[in-house]
Amino acid sequence: MTNEQRQQWAYQQQMRAAIQAAQHEQQAQRVATARQAAQVQQMIDEMPRRQYAIIVAVDIQGGFAKAGEIPWHYPADFRWFKGRTKNQVVVMGRVTYEDIVKRRGEFTGNVLSDRKCFVVSNTLTELPHATVVKSVGDVEHHLDNTDEDKTIFLIGGERVFAEGLSIADTAYVTVVNAEHSCDRFFPTDFLMEHFDSDKVYKHDGSPELRFTIWKRKI
Repeated sequence: MTNEQRQQWAYQQQMRAAIQAAQHEQQAQRVATARQAAQVQQMIDEMPRRQYAIIVAVDIQGGFAKAGEIPWHYPADFRWFKGRTKNQVVVMGRVTYEDIVKRRGEFTGNVLSDRKCFVVSNTLTELPHATVVKSVGDVEHHLDNTDEDKTIFLIGGERVFAEGLSIADTAYVTVVNAEHSCDRFFPTDFLMEHFDSDKVYKHDGSPELRFTIWKRKI
């Protein structure tokens, strides 16, 4: 073997060793990255998941609103709503917010007292006594440790219900035994397909009300 051949062979060996070292380093980095990703995922999995719930009242046709308003006023249903949502988090659309403000008239403090309120809107940036977010999923970014045990109630309208049905654990549905010519409807077919009826409470009156609780199917 000539000197030139020996030098070429030595150079090839050095290159091969350098490539192998680089490959080993890349493999070690991939293993470390995978390990870190697994640790992060484990931390996420172990974090307590916030509870979401839908609460709505519908007539016998599944309608919940007419011309941007709730077309009825049943004190028993409002007591049910307040009892479930008090001291919790409530999320609503702009039209629902405006309907609540209209019903309450002039007020001070929160839109709904004793509740942390959020309004989902793509156009608004701020509202009195409520935090504006772009989507239901953005709400959690505005909550802190004091809200850990609170349920996030999705109270309407259509967009909030549509986003919420995929993540809600529970649905509280008041059924009004009457027809109110609504123009906004709750997706009851989706509810019955993905949730099981858990409890029913009957309230005798005119009209009759049924307070139903649905749990997501496992």
